[in-house]
Amino acid sequence: NKKQQVTTIVEPQIESLSVWLNPDSETITKTQLFEWLKTQTKLKQQEDLKILAGKIEESEWVDVNTILVCCSPDYSSFDVQMLNHLLSKNNEHQLYDVAFLEMPYPNMSQVFDIQSDEYKLYDRYLLEWGRANIHRGYKYLFHDSGVLRGKNFNKLRYVVKEHLSAEQYRLSSLYVREDSIIKPHFYVSEFSKDKTLLFSWENPKNPNWD
Repeated sequence: NKKQQVTTIVEPQIESLSVWLNPDSETITKTQLFEWLKTQTKLKQQEDLKILAGKIEESEWVDVNTILVCCSPDYSSFDVQMLNHLLSKNNEHQLYDVAFLEMPYPNMSQVFDIQSDEYKLYDRYLLEWGRANIHRGYKYLFHDSGVLRGKNFNKLRYVVKEHLSAEQYRLSSLYVREDSIIKPHFYVSEFSKDKTLLFSWENPKNPNWD
């Protein structure tokens, strides 16, 4: 259960806690501690995005014909925006084109297709998305902020292979659960299968994770 088993993505620096302390007191309130932890997790996510961008750059795979694909935009938009700016120096400092790909929650089999204004089974949506958005002559970097079971990426991989060679696409994520059935080409770290992932900006009461 996402609300019961929570692991943060942060290794806080204790000395930075002082900025949240009352100047006239050595005690800290629960509110101050919570705000400090949120700040630290945001910083950790940003630092890990820099690490991820570095790994992508080191591979020398990205070129001027690369398109970034934001998978699960509700969760990955910030990641892709920051990656785009970090990687743009390899594109004469121009931002790469970005495409958006919906992915279902673990307890769902459908996604909302904004193009047709209707819900579709993920398998059907993927096939139609691939035909409409994947074009030869381009490379595609698919990014999802976190990979849990890996099923969405695994289905995506099979669809992509119908359009592109293995050298024309890459999968990317910040964090990957250790028992995921697929490991992205680029990621920062793994986390234990008995834990789950909660970002600092995320609503922990989202019922779609139950």
